[in-house]
Amino acid sequence: MPRAPKKNVSGFLQDIKHSSVSLPRASERPFGVAPTKRVFSAPKKIVFVKERTVGHKAPFKTTRVFTISALAGLFIAGFFIFNIFNLKDDFTASAKNISAYFADAKVAFLNFNPSGAKASFLEAGRELESVRNKANRYKLFEFSKLLGSFAPAFKEIPAFFGNLGQFSELAFKISNISERLLRDGARSVFNGRGEYLIKDIEMLRTDIKTLRELSVTLRNQTRMLADMNGEDYLAMDIELMRIDELLGGILSILNGPGERHIAIFFQNPSEMRPSGGFIGSYADVVFQNGNIVKFDTRDIYDPDGQLDLKVIPPRQMQSLTATWGARDANWFFNFPTSAQKVLYFLEKSKMYSERIITFDGAIAVNANVVKDILEVVGPIDVPEYDLVIDAENFLLEIQEEVRTGRDRQIQQPKKILKTIAPILIKRLVAMNETGQKELILKIRERVAKKDIQAYFRDKRVQNFVLRSDAAGEVFQLPSGFFGDYLAVVNANIAGGKTDIFMSQSIDLTSSIDASGRIRNNLQITRTHDGHTQKQSWYRALNQNFIKIFTVPGFKIISAQGNHAKTVKPQIDYDSAGYVKDPDLEKIEGEKGKIEISNEAGKTTFGTWFSVEAGKTKTLEIDYEREGFLPSDGKIYQFVFEKQSGVNSSFKLSFEAPPGFRWHESNSAFFTYKTDNPNGRIIIHLTLIKS
Repeated sequence: MPRAPKKNVSGFLQDIKHSSVSLPRASERPFGVAPTKRVFSAPKKIVFVKERTVGHKAPFKTTRVFTISALAGLFIAGFFIFNIFNLKDDFTASAKNISAYFADAKVAFLNFNPSGAKASFLEAGRELESVRNKANRYKLFEFSKLLGSFAPAFKEIPAFFGNLGQFSELAFKISNISERLLRDGARSVFNGRGEYLIKDIEMLRTDIKTLRELSVTLRNQTRMLADMNGEDYLAMDIELMRIDELLGGILSILNGPGERHIAIFFQNPSEMRPSGGFIGSYADVVFQNGNIVKFDTRDIYDPDGQLDLKVIPPRQMQSLTATWGARDANWFFNFPTSAQKVLYFLEKSKMYSERIITFDGAIAVNANVVKDILEVVGPIDVPEYDLVIDAENFLLEIQEEVRTGRDRQIQQPKKILKTIAPILIKRLVAMNETGQKELILKIRERVAKKDIQAYFRDKRVQNFVLRSDAAGEVFQLPSGFFGDYLAVVNANIAGGKTDIFMSQSIDLTSSIDASGRIRNNLQITRTHDGHTQKQSWYRALNQNFIKIFTVPGFKIISAQGNHAKTVKPQIDYDSAGYVKDPDLEKIEGEKGKIEISNEAGKTTFGTWFSVEAGKTKTLEIDYEREGFLPSDGKIYQFVFEKQSGVNSSFKLSFEAPPGFRWHESNSAFFTYKTDNPNGRIIIHLTLIKS
């Protein structure tokens, strides 16, 4: 009888691998549910032949025992190989689920929510434990290592699983540290325990470095396992790099040489300015060795009173003030530009220039933020002023004291803020965990509403602020932008403190004709309810210079409800030796009833729109542009940005071009409305041929 061809182990494994198995893949059945039926088709026929020796006959019993043993060995090997294949599928499915949890954790971190990130990493750990239990039950890790000698991909399974587990555990640890930093960081810097905060940040950076190295390894392993491309781990690595950069920037501020200064602008929404309100007061927060060593609350007129610069103010303000200073420098809707300009004037003041003090950044908050803090920490008793300050009366009582209080007689009208600030800080530091969580939620909401805006000169920190939508930066239109943009920006010029009693509605009706021309009708209605107040500064005429920001290329067709105003400078700037500010020059248009200019990459229409107490007025503007060619499936993007501190509703009504409808509304008309918009709203609309 001819001898059967020999098969090596590798060939045998290939036979098993390519045999048909009537079992659904792991991805086609619920994760973790064992298959109820395992049926193998027979492997290729293998004939075992015992050579005969002349004159002798092999015992039948020995041959049968050998055959049964071989078949049993084949069955056991097949069982393990089959489960290894299933394990690989389970790993792939599990890795994808874990990757999704990691993505959720990344979003949580960006939203200052390490607790949410920790919860996501916890779910990832549970997913891993489920697969580990299955693998251990059948000793599949050991067998996959054996198979790895013939198929390298199998060898990666235990290593991949181990790295993934280490990654998840380390990420969980990082989220724990981050949670502690968020909970106790402020308390540490105020209580003289800044060195512990610095150690935590340094430890966090070390762990992130290890995590980044693991993410690179996992990315390569997922590619080797074929069912994943590793891009999720690449994204995670990039995000970890950004967080590491942020922490490096924070350390440079907390632990840099000498004193480091951060300015906090208190923007008063009662007197609106483009970046969010008049900066009547500010705080100089001084850091050294990780601790806050000074929290100096100041009247903005203190540094301006020691400013020798002669800079021409914005044209609209020249009858109100002869010179430009920090108090009026937040004239730009783009907060980073306003922040840089205010810091410029502060640093030029002798108050800081003589001590060579510079600021690392600025954070702007308005009265809504202080109201939220008071809601959490409770009312503040201020016996020196016979006042109890709470969330409801804070702004009104402070303004009353500043305008008519006894401190005004000694040239310190903002002294009450110096009295309240340390009490408020003490309450914040002493908050329990419940209060901290409540305040963090409120802060997130205020960031979304642009009631908190931040700017840092360290690019590592500023990049994080930008990604967190806390920068107050004007939306940058991408190249080839198809769509529309709207921002309505108010500036109170000698209009008292009336904006606290102003309500506003913005109604934009837009349409596209067959030629691609976009026609907009914008109606801005403002109501002045200050007539019921006894204080004159609330009942004054709300003198408002308003700017409409839109996409370049729009042209004014008509305007109603606005008015012209003659502004007479207090001095002759040319003869007095005043200089023009280059940033201001860029955004000022030609004089006229409507001033057309450019700012932050947008076309702007500026005009006066004032309202008397007890009255309601509407400004209506028609404007249009060409160049939008409608086609089936084309995406139209609309962006609305809210001004910080303004109480305003917004409504958009949009008509598709003839022969088209909007996919999102399944109609030629699309409507969007909100009474309390976030700082930025982005709407994507898709044209569909009717």
